[in-house]
Amino acid sequence: MSQGLWPFHPAAAAGERITQVLVGDQPLDLAGQYAVVVNSFLASGGDNFTALAQGSNPRDSGRVDLQAFVDYMAEFSPVSPDLAQRAVGVRVVVPEGGFLPGDTVTADLSSLLFSGTEQQDAQVVVSVGGTQVGSFPIDPTDVPTTDEVGRATVTFAVPADAPGGDLQVVVTVPSTGTTTSFAIPAAEVAGPACTVDYQAIRLWPRSMLGLVTVANTGTDPVADWELAWQFTNRERATFGLGATVRQRGSAVTATNAWWNSTLDPAESATFAFFGTASRGVGTPSGFMLNGVECTVG
Repeated sequence: MSQGLWPFHPAAAAGERITQVLVGDQPLDLAGQYAVVVNSFLASGGDNFTALAQGSNPRDSGRVDLQAFVDYMAEFSPVSPDLAQRAVGVRVVVPEGGFLPGDTVTADLSSLLFSGTEQQDAQVVVSVGGTQVGSFPIDPTDVPTTDEVGRATVTFAVPADAPGGDLQVVVTVPSTGTTTSFAIPAAEVAGPACTVDYQAIRLWPRSMLGLVTVANTGTDPVADWELAWQFTNRERATFGLGATVRQRGSAVTATNAWWNSTLDPAESATFAFFGTASRGVGTPSGFMLNGVECTVG
């Protein structure tokens, strides 16, 4: 497990502190089996590594760990310590339902440094979705009786295009080589926030009359609305009643009138339009309300 990484929550209950374990760059397979090479003290559950004492099929190499250390130092001296941390503390208060795009995330990090051996003006770099979102100073003050030396508070905004589910946040301390990650839950963003009912008939000989109802099915008001769609049979809209209707090529837009400029949740607006349909009335496509795709029906 020398290449293992595990972010943890310092204030959580015993048995619930470790929030994720990476073996190399892969999450630990809770149903998998791993061979762990440790000294006899840790293998027996020492230093509170109690899970190691529960392992099966233990095998003794016959080597004394102290002698192995002496032999290593004799062969490779001088040696310098690896300053990269394996365990980093992470505290994040998560809102009910997860973080929405644009929300601010505040994470309190700890255990980013050892006590006094590293560069004391170190910075922690945070990346989300492969994009660096900030660099923050690390407080190297000693924290007695804990393993939380090297604390930093980081803040960043959830990307606007973040998908629902877990969002991976990567934490790096360039001066020591420490790299770890933790996940924050991103809320599922509602799908289409509108529905459209579209009806059109052809009037003799080439005229067309259309009636459109657009409804806000989302949870937020839609102000200064614009409904857009595409004609598919060379229809032409000339003017509207209850909305300002314009057309360029096959693209049509209907903009609210002054009395129906805001659609509250579950509210709808209906407007009519006149035009021409020399080839008959087709089925339009691509209805969008202020850039959000609508369902038709």
